[in-house]
Amino acid sequence: MEIKLIIGQLNAIVNGEDRTLDAEPFLKPEINRTMVPIRFIGEAFGVEVIWVDERRQVVLKKSEKIIILTIDSDKMLVNNSEKVLDCPAEMLPPGRTFVPLRFVSENLGAKVFYNTDKREITIVK
Repeated sequence: MEIKLIIGQLNAIVNGEDRTLDAEPFLKPEINRTMVPIRFIGEAFGVEVIWVDERRQVVLKKSEKIIILTIDSDKMLVNNSEKVLDCPAEMLPPGRTFVPLRFVSENLGAKVFYNTDKREITIVK
């Protein structure tokens, strides 16, 4: 499984097929972190993505792994074990949840590569 994204662009490639995101990945310059729309990443990896409105949480489920992210919190639960994010999940208009790419991808068992010249992100699992 391979996903290629470019910061600031809606175009993506998933296993060699062109896809269009509904929200662009972006770089948070103050902390130098890449933020990505979690639904697109999760679903591309076959992860069930659930939005829990009353708690403002995103739940990611895949086999025996459950990851819970809360909007504006720097904490994440991975199979009930708390981990601290260096950048909280956030919601941006029109209601898209963005998460720090590397931390979440690696907790889903993927590796992340970044080409700074092309501003291209490759996620491999």
